[in-house]
Amino acid sequence: MPFQNTKNKQILHDITGIFKSGMNAILGPSGCGKSSLLDVLAARKDPDGLSGTVLIDGQTRPNDYKYRVGYVVQDDILSGTLTVKENLAFSANIRLSKTVSKQQKADVVKRVIHQLALEKCADTRVGLDSSTAIKVMKLLHEISLNGCTIIFSIHQPRYMIYKLFDQILLLSLGLCIYHGPAPDILSYFSESLGFICEQYDNPCDFLLDIVQGDRHSSVILKNSVKEDDKEEDKKLTQNKLAETLNNRYLKSYLWASVQQETDNYFNHPSSDQILYEKLPKKCRFNELYYVSQRVLRNLGRSPTVIIIQIGVSIVFAILCGLVFLRIDHTLDQGVRQRAGALFLITTFQVFVNLISLELFLKEPTVDVFAVANVILGMIYLIMMIFSGFIVDLTSIVAALNWLQWFSIFRYALYGLNINEFTNLNLCATVANNTTSICSYRGEDTLIERHIDFESDWDLWKNFLALGIMTIIYLILTYIQLLRIKKYK
Repeated sequence: MPFQNTKNKQILHDITGIFKSGMNAILGPSGCGKSSLLDVLAARKDPDGLSGTVLIDGQTRPNDYKYRVGYVVQDDILSGTLTVKENLAFSANIRLSKTVSKQQKADVVKRVIHQLALEKCADTRVGLDSSTAIKVMKLLHEISLNGCTIIFSIHQPRYMIYKLFDQILLLSLGLCIYHGPAPDILSYFSESLGFICEQYDNPCDFLLDIVQGDRHSSVILKNSVKEDDKEEDKKLTQNKLAETLNNRYLKSYLWASVQQETDNYFNHPSSDQILYEKLPKKCRFNELYYVSQRVLRNLGRSPTVIIIQIGVSIVFAILCGLVFLRIDHTLDQGVRQRAGALFLITTFQVFVNLISLELFLKEPTVDVFAVANVILGMIYLIMMIFSGFIVDLTSIVAALNWLQWFSIFRYALYGLNINEFTNLNLCATVANNTTSICSYRGEDTLIERHIDFESDWDLWKNFLALGIMTIIYLILTYIQLLRIKKYK
C-alpha cells in the first residue's frame, strides 16, 4: 500500500560465482532468491540497494547489455490470442535488426518451430506442456554446446532434464550452499556431509530435501543447536540450517577454486572489446507497426473489451440523445438543457479514460489500482470545479483562481459553448406562455458566463490549449513507460 512503512529485506547474501559456457542451473526452494539473482545478472533489478560487481568475460557490462542477452521472464507474457507461429514471428520482427529481410525472419521462425517439434500446433493457440519443456531444455543444451552461456532457475526438474546440467548453484535463503560442476554435487554431499542419494531418488528432490530441512536436518545441526533451542520455530531452524550449510561450503575446495578464479578475472580483465561493438539499429516505426498489428489481432480474436467499450458509448449516446431530444430555443429551459448536454458529454469523455490507468502502474494490484483511481478522480473533480460550469470563476479567490488554466473541462466546455451558442436565436415566452419574443442572441449567454467569442482565435485558443495539454500528457506517459521498462 502507498504511504505504508516498509522494511528492507535482504534476499541475497554475498553470492560469488562464475557461470561458464554451458547449462548453468540455479536450484533451491521457493523464496531462496533464484529469480532475484537472475534479475541481477540480467541487469533487470533496480541498482538501488544492490552491492557488488557483475563482469562479462572480465569486463563491466556495457550500457546496452540488456539488449545483448536473451531473458525469459518468470511470468507468461505471450499473447494467448496469437498462435505459436504468430508469437514467434512477432518476437523475430521486434528483436531482429532491420537489416534482416522478412524471408530471413520467416526462416528463423520455421527453424525454431522445427527444433521444438511444434509443426502440428504451429497455427494453434497452445501452452507449454512437460514434453515441450524437455524439448526446450534440450534445445538450450544444443545452443550451449556452441559456446553460449545458459543460466536458468528451475524447481524440481525431472531427472532427464537434470542430466543436461553442466554447473549448479544451490541456494537456500539467499545463501550459497553449492556452486560447482553438476556431476560432482552428489559426491560433495556424500563426502563432506555423509548424505548419500539413493539409487532411484531424483537428485534434485534429494538436494531440496536437504536445504529445506526435510532430510538429515538433525545431523547437520547437531553441533549448532543448543538444548534449549529444541522448541524454536521452524523459521529459525531453517535459518540455522542454511547458515550451517553455507559455512560448510565456504570451507570446501569448491569455494577456494571459485574465489581464486574470480580474483583472477578482477586482477586480469579481458581485453576483448566485442561487448562494446555497437548493435545494429532497429527501426522504431517497424516496432510500432508490429505492436499495433498484434493489438489489432488481439482485439479481433478477443473482442469482449472493445465490444463493451463501444457498447457503453452507443448506450450513452442513445440515452443522451433521448434525454435531450426535445431541446427547444427558449431562453430558460433551452439554455440549461444545452449547457447540461455539453457538460455531460465532456464529463463522460474524460472519465472513460480511467479504464487505461492500469497500463501505467508498476504494481497493478487491487489496492494500488484503487488508490490511483481515487487520486485521479480527485484531480478530475478539481478540474471540473474550475471548469466555469459549476462555479463562476470570477467568484473564486485569487489564490485558487489560477487552477482554471489547468482544467481540461474548462477548455473543452468553452469551445463547445462557443460553437453551440454563436449565431443562435433564443426566445422568451411571456403573457401566460402565449407570446414568444425571439430577439435574444446566444452570444448573450456567453457574455453572462464570461466566455470570449468575438474572434476566431477565441474559439481556437481552446483547441490549442487542449493540444498542448495532450502533448504534455503524452510526454509524461512516455517518461513513465521508460521508467516501467527500465528494470523489466
